[in-house]
Amino acid sequence: MISDEEETSCTTCDPIENSMNESSAADGSCSCCSGDISQPTDPSLLQKTEKVYGSGSCIKKRRFLAKWFEDYKWLHLCSKSLKVYCYYCRAALRSQVSVMSTKADPAFSTTGFSNWKKGTSSFKQHESSLAHRDALSAHIMSSVTPINELLKDQCNVTQKNRKQRFLNQLAGIRFLVRQGISVRNDHSSGSNLIVLLKQVLGECNWVKENKYQSPEVINELIKLMANKVLFSLLSDVHKNRWFSILADETRDISNREQLTITLRTVSESYEIKEDLVGLAQLDETTAEPNSFDY
Repeated sequence: MISDEEETSCTTCDPIENSMNESSAADGSCSCCSGDISQPTDPSLLQKTEKVYGSGSCIKKRRFLAKWFEDYKWLHLCSKSLKVYCYYCRAALRSQVSVMSTKADPAFSTTGFSNWKKGTSSFKQHESSLAHRDALSAHIMSSVTPINELLKDQCNVTQKNRKQRFLNQLAGIRFLVRQGISVRNDHSSGSNLIVLLKQVLGECNWVKENKYQSPEVINELIKLMANKVLFSLLSDVHKNRWFSILADETRDISNREQLTITLRTVSESYEIKEDLVGLAQLDETTAEPNSFDY
């Protein structure tokens, strides 16, 4: 028969895995204890810890005092064994953390402590012991995030922010190019791109540091965008059945000959579409071959 006291669940913690049995108390994990360090608030549980000392007319009753929880935060009361343990020492033993001291008191890690007559002195002695300090240090170190993880998280956040700002800059360049507005002007600090980025991003470090805003980088980004558009047009040409290339020349305001290249396609539904894909400057307008880049 199992008594009601043995069936009482531990009010200091949650049940551990069912695979643990009472025989595992030797390794610091009894059948009713887990990693919670909360203390019981039920006065009836403290009353059950009462023990009788002496005999005859010198009988004295002593039990676990609730104020000990306030004085020694590491105390852990098991309602099944009605003994107290050191939470940190039991946690170190359960996780098999190697501690420096080999003189750990088993009363607070495996067997349990219930000598209430010497409670205060025993608690003070254990709290100042090397084994307790080692277990407490191991617990603190295990709960601290490693520095490499912190650096990795910070690096990920920085990369995410910079990526978003760079995408905003690309969107600004695309807007200016589509509207036929110059990206830069005579004063680089007040260029159209800088003004647009300030409106979108505000006075952030990205704008102040002039990231990816040199003329060479801006021109390269615009060229990459143009190639993307050209590849998209060529993909449409491949899908259509008929296409032709139109070339025409015209003289601009600076008296230079410009050659325009246009793709003319006809869809399956006989819809005609013309797309200007290039504008190249001609050095000669004779029948001699010209080499140009657009």
